[in-house]
Amino acid sequence: MSSIDRSLCPRRMSARNAISGNEVYLASVKAVFSASLSDGRFVMIQKIGHLPDGGQHGNRTVAVGPDGKLYVSIGSSCNACAETNSEHATILRMDRNGMPTSNMLPAAHPVLAHNPNAMVSARVFVSGVRNTIGFDWHPATGELWGSDHGSDGLGDGWPFCWADRQVGPVVDEPSKMTAKEAYCPRTQPFVLGYQAQCAHRVHVLSRVPIPGRIQG
Repeated sequence: MSSIDRSLCPRRMSARNAISGNEVYLASVKAVFSASLSDGRFVMIQKIGHLPDGGQHGNRTVAVGPDGKLYVSIGSSCNACAETNSEHATILRMDRNGMPTSNMLPAAHPVLAHNPNAMVSARVFVSGVRNTIGFDWHPATGELWGSDHGSDGLGDGWPFCWADRQVGPVVDEPSKMTAKEAYCPRTQPFVLGYQAQCAHRVHVLSRVPIPGRIQG
């Protein structure tokens, strides 16, 4: 740590960092950093991007995807509420210099359900995921898989929906013009549900035999 400008190193760093070649990427609650590795130390550390406030979920996971882009998980600022910042409850995808890249606008973004005229950040890749700390890519298909600490299940409709597109009972309707019953069918349902657990890591196994007792 002696080679790092300590003023750039917040006390709370990301739950998982990313290393690609001699470059490392990490995050605090409110910022993304890059650094070079030299003799086992971080050198030339620099801030490359801002992140939204952490609120209730300040853990960040940083990873470099198979497409060479930088991915950062951003949890919700609350337990169950209608977010106003489009980067909360998302996975962000950006260039490795922290700049936005070409992402398709999530049509079912909860912020748009609340306000159809809202501006959605160009960095948003996945939306409506309450707190997806663990994620990984399928080695054959390149699909992104994640484990979300959602409203008792994984799905991209948080906070208005939960589990398999079920209407959430806690948060009010997205807007006067949009009811939860109309919004939830537009969201992506989970692939696999599980009882309440806090899974912080996800790894897609390849070429590894899985014991029969734990196969799907």
